[in-house]
Amino acid sequence: MQPAGKRYIVYQSKSTVIRYWQLADLHIGNRGCAMQRLQADLNEIRDDPYAFWVGIGDLAEYISPKDKRFDPAVIDPRIFETPFGLGDIGAVLRDKLLELLDPIKHKCLGIGFGNHEAKYMKEENQLRLHQTLCDQLRVPDHGYSAWFRVSFVHNNRYKQPRLFRNTPKPILGSSFTLDHYTHHGAGRATTPGGRLNRLLQFMNFVDAHLYSIGHVHDEVQKKAIRLTGNADGTEIVETVRLGVVTGSYLRTYNKGSLPGYGEARGYPPSCLGAVKFEIKPWYRQVETRLGMTVA
Repeated sequence: MQPAGKRYIVYQSKSTVIRYWQLADLHIGNRGCAMQRLQADLNEIRDDPYAFWVGIGDLAEYISPKDKRFDPAVIDPRIFETPFGLGDIGAVLRDKLLELLDPIKHKCLGIGFGNHEAKYMKEENQLRLHQTLCDQLRVPDHGYSAWFRVSFVHNNRYKQPRLFRNTPKPILGSSFTLDHYTHHGAGRATTPGGRLNRLLQFMNFVDAHLYSIGHVHDEVQKKAIRLTGNADGTEIVETVRLGVVTGSYLRTYNKGSLPGYGEARGYPPSCLGAVKFEIKPWYRQVETRLGMTVA
C-alpha cells in the first residue's frame, strides 16, 4: 500500500463541478476491449476542463505465452499487427498505453497496477514495467493500492481547474479535502452480493472518504455512514464514506468461434465504462455517477 501524498485541485467558480474518473480494467490488447467506447471517454476527459482521473490497474492484457491463461483467441490484431509483437508483449502494450494516456497525463492523480501487471512483471522479470509507464507519463505510481489526500482549493488565480501534485508548500485558499483509497481488487466475486461485500471489506479496514475498487468488471456504489463525536464530545457527528466498484472496458462475450476466458468460465457481461465521482468542492458535496449508458 502506497502512502501516495497529497494533490491539490485549484478551482475558481463556486459553481464548479469536478468530474473525477476512475479508470480500471481497460485490458488493452484483448480483442474484447471496447476501444471505441474507451477512446470516446478518453477524449471526453481530454476536452473537459473539469475532468480528472486516476488509474486502478489491469490497464492492459499483460499475459505472456508461458502463462496458462494465455489465449491466442483473444489477442487484439489492432495492436499486435505482426507476430513479432508477441515477443515483447510488455513493451508493445506499455507503448499503446502511453499513446492513449499521454493527452490526459496532466489530469492524472496517479496510476496503479493490477493482477495482470503484477503477474507479468514477476514472471517476465520486468518489475519496473509499470514504474516506467508512470515515469514516462510523469504521474505518481500508486502500486497495487494507495491512500492519498486530495484538497480542492478555491483560488481566483486560475480560470479553469488545475491539478498540482505533491507541491512543497500548501496552496492557499478555502479548501475541501477528501482522502481517497484505491485498490485494484481481488477475488472472483461473481454475484451482485459478493461484489458488494468485497467493496465493503475494503471500506471497513481503511479510513478514507472515497474508495475505488476494480477487478470484478462491474459497477457498484455504496454510501456508508460512520459515527464519531465533535472535539469536546458533546455532539454526534456523521462522516459519509463513498465506495465504488469501477467498471471495465473489456467485453465478456464477443463474436467468434473461440471463447475468451470470461465466456469460457461463465462470467456475466461486463458493465462497460468508468465510474465517476462528481464533486462540488465549494458546497462540500460528492456524488457517484456510473458509466453505463442505455443504447
